[in-house]
Amino acid sequence: MLRSLVIGALAVVGTVSVSTAAVGAAPVFSVGSSVTVSGAVTDPATYSLEALDALPQVSVASTRAPGTSVAGVSLQTLVTKGSPRLDAGKNPLLRVAVTVRGIGRAVTFTLGELDAGFGDHPAVLTSATSGSATTRADLVVPGDRTAARSVFGVSRVEVSLTPPGPVTASAGGVDVVEGNRTVTVPSTVLARLPQHRETVSFNASGVTTSRTFVGPDLAVALGAVGVFPPAFTSVLTVTGTDSYAADVTLGEAFFGGRPLLLALSENGTRLPHPRLVTVGDKKGGRYVTDTTSVTARTT
Repeated sequence: MLRSLVIGALAVVGTVSVSTAAVGAAPVFSVGSSVTVSGAVTDPATYSLEALDALPQVSVASTRAPGTSVAGVSLQTLVTKGSPRLDAGKNPLLRVAVTVRGIGRAVTFTLGELDAGFGDHPAVLTSATSGSATTRADLVVPGDRTAARSVFGVSRVEVSLTPPGPVTASAGGVDVVEGNRTVTVPSTVLARLPQHRETVSFNASGVTTSRTFVGPDLAVALGAVGVFPPAFTSVLTVTGTDSYAADVTLGEAFFGGRPLLLALSENGTRLPHPRLVTVGDKKGGRYVTDTTSVTARTT
């Protein structure tokens, strides 16, 4: 579905022909009686279902069922308790990826999307019960437009930290890195792609600001050079000319309903380099100025 949407948009400007899968094959896991937090964390831990129930619980309003809410343990809380190993860069938590594995599938989030101070788009581990007994932990994203990122029978939560990407793109263009391949989306191609206008408000240096951005969808820009990262298990590291970087996923745009743009203009003024715009974020930490590269990594 994701690939067809991107290809449909690219047909407007007549771009390259590609052959790739939109969703990669996910490892299969059986239902366990515990959830293990591992990877780039100082304090890895395994939680029994009873221990999860004993952690602080949150209640998050559901977008798909207005008037209802989902209760459970915040995925952000679980990751934070593991103490992610961060580097000395600016806002390193915005380069933390979280992969949740369960029955037959895996879904990757970024801590920046989940964090209440930035994306404020929480995922919740809920308890599935049979009678009075908890039988498994399920992951639900109450604010998503669909249940596509739900994971049933969660057994593992894997944390990783991505380094900033390369700073090499030519004027106005964006380098796209996928494995050993690097290809540039020229500024002329970015300007020919379908343009979207988004007026957003976010906190910058303690001040709430409202701005209007215009530019192509991030996924469409990647598709213009034949890059279609797996929808559920990839993370995109967007890096600026100053080496500042932040992670996003295609899932937060396609399923969360929170557009990701490579803005070419801001408040009517043409930008010298594109700017990543993460619509819906409370703070501007993931608004990467002077974007020079996007690195796609499958978790």
